[in-house]
Parts: sequence; structure tokens; C-alpha cells
Amino acid sequence: MSQENNKIIEILIVEDSPTQAAQLKYIVEKNNYIASVAGSGSEAVALMEIRKPSMIISDIVMPEMNGYELCRKVRENDNFKDIPFILCSSLSDPKDIVEGLSCGADSFIVKPYKESFLVSRIHYVLANQTIRRNMNAQFGIEIFFAGKKHFVTSERIQIIDLLISTYENAIQKNAELKNINKELEETKEELTKKTQELYRMSITDELTKIYNRRGFFILLEKQMEIAKKNKEMMFLFIIDLNNFKKINDNYGHKEGDFVLIETANILKNTFRESDIIARMGGDEYAVFSLGNNYQNAEGIVDRLKNNINLYNDRSNNPYELSVSVGFACCDYLNSRSIDEVIAEADKRMYEEKKKKGKNA
Repeated sequence: MSQENNKIIEILIVEDSPTQAAQLKYIVEKNNYIASVAGSGSEAVALMEIRKPSMIISDIVMPEMNGYELCRKVRENDNFKDIPFILCSSLSDPKDIVEGLSCGADSFIVKPYKESFLVSRIHYVLANQTIRRNMNAQFGIEIFFAGKKHFVTSERIQIIDLLISTYENAIQKNAELKNINKELEETKEELTKKTQELYRMSITDELTKIYNRRGFFILLEKQMEIAKKNKEMMFLFIIDLNNFKKINDNYGHKEGDFVLIETANILKNTFRESDIIARMGGDEYAVFSLGNNYQNAEGIVDRLKNNINLYNDRSNNPYELSVSVGFACCDYLNSRSIDEVIAEADKRMYEEKKKKGKNA
């Protein structure tokens, strides 16, 4: 039980919301003070007549008698005028501060508040109670605010206390806003990362980790614009695995997945990093390459098949990888659509496959 100069500290809570009253009572008792609760200003006055509290914490917006009116009533009564009075409300207009000064409140707390801030204000007001009693000189000051004149008569220490509490409220709210802004920035960064990751996943083949059909056509459109702007030649390669069905049937789909991944790796080692390499579906791949002439394109096909042969020589697989390749040129001056270019490359790929036999 908290005491000041061997005196038991009892705090009267004046709050018309039962939920908020219960929360405030919990905080007060948690910090070893005695708490009593009044649901209205008139009820608070009746309780004070029975037992004088050490401090009053009152909401402002209440029916019948608001917090300002209650505070004035307390200050006008010789038996109660020395009771420290804290106003607690969701109101945050500067006019509320002037009203708080006018009615003689000691401190001002804006809802929602942190428990630590409320407790620190209680400690501060109680600690300065003796000083407040000794400095009872009052003075009046006329201020013009919000289109009206206000004459404030209050103890100097009271005014200082109220202004300090207002300043502390502002600092607290500013700190909370900074934390909220920081959290928003972190959330924004996280959402950006998630969005980028989702986009990457939407254009990437899950198995082989190269582009999928959707990603291929999205990037292809951009690359064709670059090629036409730079007046570069473009080549599209269609690559199809031979005998893939046999591998699946004889060794299982897990081995089939392994073959698809290994083929994608061979393609990445054959083509440039700037080329668009994609799995179009099943065992078919496509590559779009810029800046090659026709002879270089043929050389790329030879290099691809040579890399596959090297892979077969080094592997212990009970089967050999084999591909059929077709390519088509897309000149920047040529008005052919990409569908026409794909159809030509696809036709050449099937012609090569046909030469290798019906099982290819």
C-alpha cells in the first residue's frame, strides 16, 4: 500500500465508462495505491464528503457534470481545494488546455495513454504536492485564444505543472507517432519484398527455377522493344527433350524431374545471363537471345549439343540426355509477330525431332 509521509494514498477515479474505469482502477491498485470509483461528477462529490481522497483522476466528457465543472467545484470548496486533480480525456484541442488552466487542474493526460506515463504523472503530482501547498500565491493572466478572451487565475506551480504535463503528452504522442511511422515503413518494406517475391514466383518455374511461360512472354516483349530500339537481331530457340516419356515410364517421375532440372542447368551454362531462358511446359524450353547473327545462332546450337554430350560422358545415368532444337530469326526490320517467329522455330524443332525417329 503506497504511502506519502506515512499517509495512505487513495485515488478517486471519476469515469462514466465502466470499462475504462476498471482499467484505470487496475493500474492504480497495481502500483500500490487505494482506488475508489465514481461513475459521475455528482457521485464523486458525494464520495468526497464521506472520505477525502488524496488525488482525483477524472475524465472530461461526462453527462450532467463534466471534468472541468467537477474540478471547479473541488477548487471552490475549502475542504477539497488542495486535492491534486488530473484531467484525463481523449480531447486534444489546445482549448482543452486553456480550460484545464481555468478550472485549476494540476495535470492533463490524453487518451489513449501508456501505463508508465500515467503512473509517472501520479508520482510527479504527489511529489510536488508539498511545494504546491507552500507556494499558494495566485496571479491572474488574460489570454486571447481561439477568438475568445480567457482570464486564468491559478497558482504558479499549478500552471507550470499543467504545462509540463501537456508538453510531456506532446512528447509521448510524438514518440508514439515515430514508432508508428517506423512500423509502417517496416511493414511497407516487408510488403514490397513480399510483392516482389510473389511476382518472382509468378514468373518462375517452381521446379527448374528458370522463367515459366508467363515470365518468358512478359520479358520477351520488353527485350523486343530494346532490340528494335538498338537495331539488334533477335533469335528465338525452341528446345525439346527427346525420349523424356521413356525416362518417366522407366525410372519414375522423380527421375524425370531431375532430368528437367539438369537440362535447365545446361541451358544456363550454354546461353548468356542476359538471354531469357524458360521452361514453356512439360519437357519444352525456349530461349530468346539478342545480338547474334545467323552463324552465331547455329554455333550456339552446336555448343548446346556439345554441352549435353559432355554431361552424358560425365554422368552415371542409365540413359542419355538428348534434345531437338529449332530456332528462328526476328529481324528488327521484320514485321512478323512473335507468334509467327515461335511457330517457325517450333516447326524446325519438330523437323529435327522427326529425323531422329518417332520415339524422340
